[in-house]
Amino acid sequence: MVDIYASEAEQIESLKKIWREYGVAIVVGVLLALLVSFGWRYYQHRREHNLEHASMRYEQLLTNVVNGNTQAVEIQANRLITRYPHTPYAEFAALQLARQDVYVWNLADAENKLRWVIKHGDNVALREIARIRLARVLLAENQPQQALDLLKQTDDTAYAAAAREVEGDALLALGKPDEARTAYQNALKAFPGFEVIRPLLQMKLDDLAGPAQTGASK
Repeated sequence: MVDIYASEAEQIESLKKIWREYGVAIVVGVLLALLVSFGWRYYQHRREHNLEHASMRYEQLLTNVVNGNTQAVEIQANRLITRYPHTPYAEFAALQLARQDVYVWNLADAENKLRWVIKHGDNVALREIARIRLARVLLAENQPQQALDLLKQTDDTAYAAAAREVEGDALLALGKPDEARTAYQNALKAFPGFEVIRPLLQMKLDDLAGPAQTGASK
C-alpha cells in the first residue's frame, strides 16, 4: 500500500512539475486552436453571406440588362464591384460594364474595367476572357503591339483559340501577314472546328492564302 501511495504521490508531483513548466503554453495552444476554429467558421459564414447577397444583386442587374435599363445596370454593377470585390459576381459585373462601354465606343472606360478583372479576378476563366476582350479593345484603339504583348500571358488555355485569333489580328495590323497566318492556323489547331463557330476566322485565313501561295510558287 505504501508503494502505491508513493507512486501516486510521485505521479501527482510529476504532473505539477509539467504544469509549472508547460501549463501556460498548453493554455495558449488550446486558446489559439479555438480562435483558429472560430475564425474559420466565421470566414466561411461571412463568405456564404456575401455570395448570397452578391448573387441577388447580380440577378437584379441581369433583369435590368434584359430590360435595357443601362443606368440601373451601371449603378448595380458598381455596387457589386465596390461591396463584393472578391466574388465572381463582381467580375461578371465589370465585364458587363465593359461591354456597355464598348457599345457606346467608350473604349477608355472599357479598358479600365477589363484591367480590373485581370488584376483582381479570382476566376482564371474570367481573367482570360477579360484579357482577350481587352486585346480587342486595344486593337480598336490602334494599339496592336500592346494587344500582342498582353496576349503573351495566359490564365486559361481553354481560350487559346480565341486568343490566337486576336493575336493574328494584331500581327496583321502590325504588317506581319505571314505571322498572322500562323496565328490563325494555331487558333484552328487549338480548337478544331473553330472556323465553323467563328467563320470570320476562315475568311481571314482565305484572305491571306493567296499571297502565301503566290510567294511559294516563285
